[in-house]
Amino acid sequence: MMELQIKSIKFINFFIVITFFIMTSACEDKIEPTYECVDCIEYSYLQSYGDTSILLTLSNNIYCIGDSAWATPNNNFWTKIDEDLLTLMSESSYCQAIEDSIN
Repeated sequence: MMELQIKSIKFINFFIVITFFIMTSACEDKIEPTYECVDCIEYSYLQSYGDTSILLTLSNNIYCIGDSAWATPNNNFWTKIDEDLLTLMSESSYCQAIEDSIN
């Protein structure tokens, strides 16, 4: 009888340890890579502007937060890149995030 109780206690302890391990691993925050730049291939698209459309072109280049992007036909730039836009760019099929590396 005593041997059965000891096995039962060991099983319960084992179960508690496994459950704790599973819960803590499931709750860990995933660390997203940090990046401040994207490497893009050239592409163009039509952007509606009022009653017309403007052809915007992103040149084959590396773009970082604060850079101007998407040239208009008269060689002005459409926008400056901020964190939100950089994230959208990295999720597109035209740009790839350049991850920071700590050595």
